[in-house]
Amino acid sequence: MNTIGLRQPAKISKTPRPPTVEEQTWIKDMAKKQQLLVPKGIFRYRSHEEANRDWTKWMVQSIKEQQRRNG
Repeated sequence: MNTIGLRQPAKISKTPRPPTVEEQTWIKDMAKKQQLLVPKGIFRYRSHEEANRDWTKWMVQSIKEQQRRNG
């Protein structure tokens, strides 16, 4: 492979800046909106249909819970 032109090193700060108040607010809002009520654990299914059935059930529960919270 040939490199055309001069390579520029990536400009990465050695000390990362803390997130701004606006970024923190956005992160908190997204965390509230993206909560999916899936129980923790390892699940073993006999078929994809069984797994899809549970996934759909959890999605519906999450949507209902989100609508209940939002009014």
